[in-house]
Amino acid sequence: MTNATQADELTSLLSELEGLLHGETVALKRLDREAIDEFASRKIELLERLGRTMSIARLDPNNRSQLARLHKAALMNQLLLVHARDAVRGTLAMLVGENTARSPSSHPTPTAGGMRVDVRG
Repeated sequence: MTNATQADELTSLLSELEGLLHGETVALKRLDREAIDEFASRKIELLERLGRTMSIARLDPNNRSQLARLHKAALMNQLLLVHARDAVRGTLAMLVGENTARSPSSHPTPTAGGMRVDVRG
């Protein structure tokens, strides 16, 4: 593979990852669990391909700026995921009558009676 081909492949993979992260952002905002799971699987596959390509390709200044955008997008998605998890935990805590004044992302305290709640209906 030539240097130009390697650079093109790297740019293509980074662009694909950028699109994937954008789609994941939309899924996270909609709390679409199935789509979020699908994006996670696709990211793993893409990151494996990206790792192989980056081991032989050189980063150019455009790739570096792309990586900076990707890093920011990935961090934003991580924050959205944490927020979604905390929102679901808070809702479940309210349903079972637990104190919801805990700080975000804290681990739930075990309940004394081991109460179960069927939230499916």
